[in-house]
Amino acid sequence: MLADGNFRGVVDAAEARGVDSTLGRGPLADVVALADAARYLHDRALAKRGLLAERSRFGGSAEARGAAFVLGRLADDGGARDEAIRWYDAYLAESPRGSFAAEALGRKLVALVELGDPAGARAVAKDYLSRFPNGAHAAYARDHAKEP
Repeated sequence: MLADGNFRGVVDAAEARGVDSTLGRGPLADVVALADAARYLHDRALAKRGLLAERSRFGGSAEARGAAFVLGRLADDGGARDEAIRWYDAYLAESPRGSFAAEALGRKLVALVELGDPAGARAVAKDYLSRFPNGAHAAYARDHAKEP
């Protein structure tokens, strides 16, 4: 259903089985599908529950590592910069070369700037430029890597 874009159908099926049951005992694929469908439907609370279930129940999986990044984005999009940074740090610690590493580091940089932490932003900007000199956040990182 998720692949067909039937996000409501995924959530409805989980509700019919019981969301708690799906999150607490369902297979990884069902938990991931529910979290993704909830995100696409802008149900932040359910998406977060699903992502946290991925992390707690399937901690060693690639999906659980990716969930840390998505939790960071959810927090970031909701204006919770400190929480977002914690999740980006978790993702980067677990997947330093993961597919979201550049975006996690770039978003962390933006969050630090928005929090008014120039020293932290400068350190992250330098790290970003050393790792991703041509990345999407490179120009922004160059602006914030300069010494005062």
